[in-house]
Amino acid sequence: MAGDKPKLCRSKAILLSHDRQLFNDRHTKIELSGQKTIAAAGSYYYIDDISIEEVIDAPLVNVPNLGVDTTLCLGQVLTIQLPDNSQTRYLWQDGSTSSIRTITQAGTYFVTATTGVYSVTDTLHVRILPPVVLPQDTTLCRGEKLTLIPNYPGHALHWSTGSTDSTLTVSQAGQYWVKVDSHTCPIADTINVQVIDCPDNVPNIFTPNGDGINETFIIDNIELRPWQLAIYNRWGARVFESESYHNQWCGEGLPTGVYYYELFCQPLRRRLKGWVQILR
Repeated sequence: MAGDKPKLCRSKAILLSHDRQLFNDRHTKIELSGQKTIAAAGSYYYIDDISIEEVIDAPLVNVPNLGVDTTLCLGQVLTIQLPDNSQTRYLWQDGSTSSIRTITQAGTYFVTATTGVYSVTDTLHVRILPPVVLPQDTTLCRGEKLTLIPNYPGHALHWSTGSTDSTLTVSQAGQYWVKVDSHTCPIADTINVQVIDCPDNVPNIFTPNGDGINETFIIDNIELRPWQLAIYNRWGARVFESESYHNQWCGEGLPTGVYYYELFCQPLRRRLKGWVQILR
C-alpha cells in the first residue's frame, strides 16, 4: 500500500474497493473485484495492470547526422553523405530529396529523414569566412599617400611591413600584403604600388610673342603618362583640347588674357584644374 501503513484495532477491518490484484504474500493472490474487506494484520502487495504489445518487423529509423556547425574557407566545398536506404526518404530545406548534399555557401541546412511513419530532423549551420580585400594595383604621384583599410573587424592583421595596425599608409613604391590572423583559413591580399613624377610646377603665365622664350604652355612631367588637356576662356567656352598633351599649346589665335585649364589622366585617375595667363 502506498503512503503510511494502515493500522487495525482488534475487531476492526479495512474495506478496499478497486479492480486490481492484491497479494497477502509474494505468491498468493487475492482477487479484488468490487469490494474486499481485510481484517487480518499482515503485509499485502498491490499490483497494477500492465499491458505489453509486441511490434513485428518495426522499420529501422535512419537518424541523419549532419555533423557539428562548421566554418568553411572561401571556395571550400563540404559534401554530406547520408545513408542510402531504400526505406528512408530525405527532404532538405530547399525541397531536395538526395542523400548527398554539396555545400558551398553559408546558411542553415536541415534535412528530415522519414522511415515509415517515423521522422527525424537534423540541422547544420555553415559560416564562410569572407576575403580580405585591398584596392587594385595603383600608381601614386610622388609625394602622395595611400591608406589601406582592409576593414576586417574581429581579427588581428599582419602587414608585410611588420605592422599589426588595422590600417597601413604607404607612399613608396612596392608590393604590400596583409594577412588575417585566422586559425581556420588562409586569408590574405596583395597590392602593387607604383610611384611616378606627376605634372607639377604648372605655370600660370606664358608669353607666345615670337622671341623663342616661354612660347608654349609647358608642364613638367606631362609626357610620363597620357594626360588630356582642355583650355576654357572666361565664359566657359573650350578654346583648345588635346587627348595627349605634349607641351605644344601656344595660344594661337587667342588674345591676351586669363584662361582656365583642366588636366585629366585616366590611368592615374587624376584631375588637375587651374588658370594660366597668356601675355603677348
